[in-house]
Amino acid sequence: MMLLISSFVASLDGFIIGIGLKGNRIQLKWKEFIILFVENIFLYSFLLFLYSFFHFQFITPFISTLLYLVLAFFSFRNKEEDIPIISKNLNVFSCFFLTLTHSLDGVLVSLGFVYEYPLFVIIILFSFMAIFLIGLGYFFAKSFPMSKKSNYISAVLFLFLAIWNQFF
Repeated sequence: MMLLISSFVASLDGFIIGIGLKGNRIQLKWKEFIILFVENIFLYSFLLFLYSFFHFQFITPFISTLLYLVLAFFSFRNKEEDIPIISKNLNVFSCFFLTLTHSLDGVLVSLGFVYEYPLFVIIILFSFMAIFLIGLGYFFAKSFPMSKKSNYISAVLFLFLAIWNQFF
């Protein structure tokens, strides 16, 4: 259950990214979603495999709690910026950078589960959740106004995960 909740919270910024993409009138088709999903799988596979192959042990419950607190702090401090849009379509290169920036927090969160669950389950769950929430934000963007306060939601959820991780 904690794996599912963690994957949701770590990927929640994807919902906001999806709303932002739609708000900036960037066209996302199924091809871009498939590219994003495949790139997520490669990123998670590579980093989680390295972590497990070399038997790293630096993600302990205490370190995970500190990591959640740092992510909450950065989510809270994140300033919304207007980014100039060069293209209305995403190419493979821009999809890669979108995947990289969106999934790094998910990779850090998923490292805490490497020795508890099979790597395949972690990779698929975190990759699917990332793309699912981007798609959900993109397709339902008109239902949600662009809020400058959206980073507070992520910060509160990361604080919840920190408390849950430390005491349960």
